[in-house]
Amino acid sequence: MNWSKIKNIMIIVLVLINLFLLMNIAFSRYMSQSLPAGVDESFVSILAKHGITINEKAVPNLYETRAIISAKAFDVDFLTNAFIGEKVQYVSEGGSLVAPGGDKKLVISGNKIVFTTLKEAVPKNEADIMKAVKSLGIGYEDMFYEETTGYVKLKVDSVELEGMYLDIFLDKNGTPASVSGVWPQIVSEGENNKVSVFQAINSICVQLPKGSHITNVEKAYVLEDAENGFNVKYAWRVYNQGRGYLCYTS
Repeated sequence: MNWSKIKNIMIIVLVLINLFLLMNIAFSRYMSQSLPAGVDESFVSILAKHGITINEKAVPNLYETRAIISAKAFDVDFLTNAFIGEKVQYVSEGGSLVAPGGDKKLVISGNKIVFTTLKEAVPKNEADIMKAVKSLGIGYEDMFYEETTGYVKLKVDSVELEGMYLDIFLDKNGTPASVSGVWPQIVSEGENNKVSVFQAINSICVQLPKGSHITNVEKAYVLEDAENGFNVKYAWRVYNQGRGYLCYTS
């Protein structure tokens, strides 16, 4: 057998090996996101034992991919540069950090930011407010303006992160005249395809009275105060007779 035939055979073997590896990776990804056989039926039957029924169309929601995120406070020097325009010395007042800067004042109390100036505020404008947040360097791609409250909020994985908001008023030049709210840095740490369904089941059974009917189930992310900053809690919002219940899974 000449070298040309041997080379062609080796190329074919390598191509076959690559195809096998690609198929194996694709199959593994499919299996990691697919549901175990009969898991929907198990979910419904467990609820039934507690006298709870569910709209079976809502069951697949409990297996959706969930973003894994964490939150941390912005650096204090970064915040003074963002709001006051320069690094200034903080002083402690009643457990809060206060950064005075002429006609401006920045207060950080726990996880809350409060910024004020002596400038006169004008009526809110959504476009200008979103522009102002971005100009401070603390904006996110998935932040949005909620008309009912006038707050700027944030979505993660298309789900609102509850407990995170900014209430902003601008001066006539479109720069912040006052800002208050909870607005930490959000860090993405990947995705999880294996959300703990049975934790959610137990939470649902404990919270809902017998005779309940679950009409819908939605993902939820809740930002909570923690001893050393912020804590992102993962939950499902379960609806029964128009009322939503938060069922934590971690």
